[in-house]
Order: sequence, then structure tokens, then C-alpha cells
Amino acid sequence: MLSATSASAAPSSIFSSHTAPSAAPPAWSSYITPAPPRPAVKPGLRGLQNLGNTCFMASALQCMSNTPYLIRDYLVPGKWQAEVNLDNPLGMQGAMAQAFADLMAQMWSETSPATAIAPRPFKATIARFAPQFSGYAQHDSQELLGFLLDGLHEDLNRVKKKPYIEAKDADGRPDAEVAAEAWAMHRARNDSIIFATIIPSRLILS
Repeated sequence: MLSATSASAAPSSIFSSHTAPSAAPPAWSSYITPAPPRPAVKPGLRGLQNLGNTCFMASALQCMSNTPYLIRDYLVPGKWQAEVNLDNPLGMQGAMAQAFADLMAQMWSETSPATAIAPRPFKATIARFAPQFSGYAQHDSQELLGFLLDGLHEDLNRVKKKPYIEAKDADGRPDAEVAAEAWAMHRARNDSIIFATIIPSRLILS
């Protein structure tokens, strides 16, 4: 049986072997390994964030983004700047070409770690010239694509002053002759990287 003296001395003898730490323990941050920097996303593989119901716009832009000659060889390197038409009354004083080129440069950047881009500046430019696309409602993708192609064509039209040309009637002439004449008239007023062509059609009533 322990005496009162030895019983009270036992606890002090247990803790006497532990000495107070000489320094404060390291901060918790020293135990956390910093995350390595995110590598750049492969150019052209970036997505587009939806701004409301703007998937119709994203689908059209992704199609355009994967047109190699237009994007990688012309817009991203800045070659379009030498051909921008600031005085075309049918154009947008280069604003459409600038907004689209800026967006494509982001999507095809070789250094950005972003995996998705919010195309707000581009959408604002579209809405400025086509109020029907303002807001965040759903629209027709083909309608937007047609407006975008037409806007880019007029902003990048190499014909600075369009001549007045009076169209002629076919008057029974061969289709090939009429088509060549129509194409020549079109090219006299339109010349840009946005290629346009003539598609023949025939309507038969029964």
C-alpha cells in the first residue's frame, strides 16, 4: 500500500522527464506541398462558357475556330489587320473582325492555362450591331453564323469602293454564261478571305 507521500509524488515524477519545447512547432503551411503550376492547355482545345443560354453561339464559334486557314494562318498571326476595311458602309468599322480575332487568339493561345473562356466582349460586339442577339436567351445558331460571316466579310473586304453594276437578265442564255457573269459582278464588289460561291438551283413546278 502506497503512502500518501509516495502517491502524491508519482505524478510529478512522470512529467518531470518531459522538457518544454525550445521552439514553436512549424506552421501547418510547411506541411502542405504547393501545387505545381498548371500547364498551358493545347491550343484550340479550349471551351466556351455559356452566358445564359448561349450554347447556340458556342457551337457556331467552335466550328469557326476549327477552320485552320482562317484562324491559324490569318486571324491569330494578325494578317487581317492589313486588310481591315474601316470605311465600308456595309461593315462594322473593323469592330467585328477585332472582336472575333481577339477571341480566337485566346482560344489558340500557347501559354494560357485556361480551359474555358467567357466570350463576353465578343457577345457585346454582336449585340451592338445585331440587337436581336442581346440578352441571354436562346437563338438560332445558323442565323448567328450567317451574321458573323457577313460581318467578317464586310470588315475584311479588300474592295474599298464598290462599283455600281447593273444586273442583266438571262434572256435565254446558257446557264454557264449567266453564272460566270454573275460571279464576275460579285467579285467586283466582294473580295475577302470569307469565300462566297454561287450554288445553282432549279425550281420545277408540277
